[in-house]
Amino acid sequence: MYHFRHPLPLVLAWTTVLGLPALTGAEGTRLIGTGPVQVGTAGAGVASPQNSSWLSLNPAGLVDVSSRVDVSTDIINGRVEVTPRGNPAVANTSDGTLDDSVIVLAPAATWVKSWDGQAIGFGFYTLSGLAMDLPGGRSALGDAGGYDNHAEVRTMATSLAYARKLTDGLSVALAANLIYSDISSNSLNLQFQETAGADEVDRAFGGGFSLSLYQRWEQVSLGANYTSRQWMQSWDKYADLYAGPPDQPPVLHLGIAWRPLPWLEPMLDYKWIDWDSVATFGNDIEDKGLGWRDQHIVKLACNAKMRDNLVLRAGVSYGRSPIDESVAFANALSVLTTEWHATLGLGWQMNKEWDVQFAYLHGFKNEVTDNGGDAGGQAEGTTIGLEVDSVILGVGWRY
Repeated sequence: MYHFRHPLPLVLAWTTVLGLPALTGAEGTRLIGTGPVQVGTAGAGVASPQNSSWLSLNPAGLVDVSSRVDVSTDIINGRVEVTPRGNPAVANTSDGTLDDSVIVLAPAATWVKSWDGQAIGFGFYTLSGLAMDLPGGRSALGDAGGYDNHAEVRTMATSLAYARKLTDGLSVALAANLIYSDISSNSLNLQFQETAGADEVDRAFGGGFSLSLYQRWEQVSLGANYTSRQWMQSWDKYADLYAGPPDQPPVLHLGIAWRPLPWLEPMLDYKWIDWDSVATFGNDIEDKGLGWRDQHIVKLACNAKMRDNLVLRAGVSYGRSPIDESVAFANALSVLTTEWHATLGLGWQMNKEWDVQFAYLHGFKNEVTDNGGDAGGQAEGTTIGLEVDSVILGVGWRY
């Protein structure tokens, strides 16, 4: 049987699928985690490194991860419902409820090399996105003109991290992130016309950094990861639609893991996403923003080692939707309203080198109804809602 001698060919080969749409957010536009191990615990585990995908969650924990490669695909089914109401001259009230169901993929591939209390991590993963294609226009003008019904945005990250132990239990890490984002939309703009982008694809590049800490004792671990604002180029074709470049917001993630028994590890995490600091997300609608508020997310999860080669995972996550009742109509092409998420995961260690991972996520349906705060009060009663199911499959190779 042939054995791979180095993991990088696997990582590079996996990037060939990164051109696939990788959309539908779980925390705003952001995916709840990278790969089945993270998703199996609802994105918790900043204090419990498990594999090389911790490059995105807490790079400092990579010092406790053996040298390995992990590849995965998140298969997402998002179901959107939009019911425009209000003034029929403004909102498309003639078509009733507009719905969309789409299946998309979110691939990831990560690699870590660890030695003598140090580690280097590298990989590609899906960071965030959204995808909608309604059967009719959100607005009356858009419905009449055959537009204002589609939006698709995806953001991918490439990260390189270095982690080092400072003491037997404390490690730190610095990661550099390269970000790619693209968009296509036919949305109505503030001039009551179809955006100049007219559903053409526009691209932007940017980057930022992450700083992380990881402290492990015998029964308790602590973790912290701060990801800076990811500064991006401005859109060329959609300047009439958004307040600024598609910067990704700063994120702070804190967590604790406890091991009361050798086979049991409960975890509690807190995550803050600073949407309001980015003009595109936080600005008022009149200033070409989406009017989003910050998210404060709490995650409770558990790893349970059922046998030497079998791990069961479960988690629940709650974070108030970034979209409130004052901007529901404006966000009818970015329906990212889910708040509660529940997950299950299973990991099977086939042999000393190979493992297989599986996770399932359900984002419970949540609706937001416009209170007349946007569109001059002309779309009051518009309801938007989202429900998500996701299956995540992954394979790991330890070398």
